[in-house]
Order: sequence, then C-alpha cells, then structure tokens
Amino acid sequence: MEISPFSVTVAIGLLTGASLAARAARWYGPGDDTPLQDVVPWALIGGLMGAWLWPSPRTLGRVTIDVHTMLYAAAFVLLGFQAIAFAVFTKVFAISEGLLPADPTMDKFFRYITLEVGLVFGALFTLAGVVASVVAVNMWGARHFGPLDYSRTMRIVIPAVLFLTLGVQTIFVSFFLSVLGLRRR
Repeated sequence: MEISPFSVTVAIGLLTGASLAARAARWYGPGDDTPLQDVVPWALIGGLMGAWLWPSPRTLGRVTIDVHTMLYAAAFVLLGFQAIAFAVFTKVFAISEGLLPADPTMDKFFRYITLEVGLVFGALFTLAGVVASVVAVNMWGARHFGPLDYSRTMRIVIPAVLFLTLGVQTIFVSFFLSVLGLRRR
C-alpha cells in the first residue's frame, strides 16, 4: 500500500482536529459535549475515506467508489471543521459574556494558540491548496487545455479545494476568535 503526501496531511489534520475537538468537549463539561461527539466521527470518516480514495478508485464487493465519494468525504471534513469552530466560538462567547465561568484550560489554550498561529496554519493550508491547483492547471496545460481524465484530475482538484477552503476558514476562525477574546485579555 502506497502512502501519499495527501494521506499523511489528512491524517495530521484528523489528529489535530480530533485533539481540538476533545479539548473543546472538555470545555463544555460533562454532558454538554454531545454535539462534538456527533460531528467528530463524521469528519474523521470523511478524512479517512478521502485519504483512502486518493490513489485510485476502490472496490467494495461489487460497488466501485471513486472521486464522487471523495468529494463527499471532503465535504464531511469541512462540515466537521465548521462544527468544531462553532462550538469553540460558543464557548468563548459564553465565557466573555459571563454566561459560563472562566476556564483555565481555555486561558492556557489561548496562550499557545494565538491569532498569529492560526494565521500561519491558515496560510499553509491555503498555500497547499494553491500549489495543488497549479499542479492541476499544469496537467490541463499539458493536454493543451483539452479534455482531461476526470478521475485523475479530480484526485488533485478535490484536495486543492479542500485545502484552500480550510485555509481561508482557519484564517477567518482565527480573526473571529481573536475578536471574541478581546474582553478576556
């Protein structure tokens, strides 16, 4: 089995997302982490499915799954990221408005995960998306901008769009968390 760079990147993203989700779930306290428990598995399944489909179509029994499933897998990753971001927004807002008590874990988290850190990660994700997009356009150019093998091309385009979207969302999430945390400083 070949391990691709995309698979490694997705695995790192999944582990980071799961770690952040677990941390966010602890912020809510016992019994209040249900929304994250419902979302994180779907995001993980989406990421793993996309990584599994990246090298080639896969056959399960008599069913072959291809880039169409990979596209849905990318959507699951994006939705999971958005749900986790929303949960963190809610927690920060509730604390800053006095609806929840101050949380030492949150304070420690924001000492290390600053606006600048979020911007760097967002820029790196965006850069990965741009690089993959350039590769896809070069593949098209090599075919004199004519018809392409959609299955091969979409294996580059779907991760490119995923990374572009995650990168920009990470930048926006970082700015919004910074604004929400202004009163906390």
